[in-house]
Amino acid sequence: VADDASLAVNLFTLEFWAYHNELDGENALVTKGIVDQQNFGIITLADGRVSANFATTDGDGVATFSAVGTAKANTWQHYTLTNDGKFQSLYVDGKLVDRIDHIDKVVEANDQPLFFGAELNTNGLQRFFNGKIDEVRIFDYSFTDDQVLSSMHAEMKGTEEGLISYWKFDSTDASTVFDKTGNGNGGVIIGSILAGEERVSPQTPQDRKSTRLNSSH
Repeated sequence: VADDASLAVNLFTLEFWAYHNELDGENALVTKGIVDQQNFGIITLADGRVSANFATTDGDGVATFSAVGTAKANTWQHYTLTNDGKFQSLYVDGKLVDRIDHIDKVVEANDQPLFFGAELNTNGLQRFFNGKIDEVRIFDYSFTDDQVLSSMHAEMKGTEEGLISYWKFDSTDASTVFDKTGNGNGGVIIGSILAGEERVSPQTPQDRKSTRLNSSH
């Protein structure tokens, strides 16, 4: 997804569902910016830890880590990252797994693209995600703990207050992922597919017959 002014957020919530085919090294789930200089990013490690980070205007950065075994293979999990200007908070399946105090640090916005299932470095892309991603949403404010829980199971239209971008992955177009808001932050699919699949539960990403980004490299 190309850079856009609407994605240059300081206070924010990023949420999405992801399914690991296996935990095989470092997997980038959703990232914006070059590694170690990201506006925001979430990756998983081979031991099941989940790491989230963002760069700050003082040249430093803020990173959070979950416990070993938080990310799991062969199951859908919901990930949420929030920044309220004082704390960066990381949630998995609606539960807080790490929170770090970063008072007086401001997110360093960048003009780099947003990636699903990969991370940008100075030589190209890395940390390709072996799995599926669905229902990616970015808001221009930080969710409370209760909002994290209520939003993860909510169907949205793209017109909700504070919703910057919403990628539902429900198109039959194999080359484009569309933004459901009015901000036009659609993206180009590179080296991945939109894989149709019957969904079986109204409370998880399997709730409707649709498509999602199926990434494997």
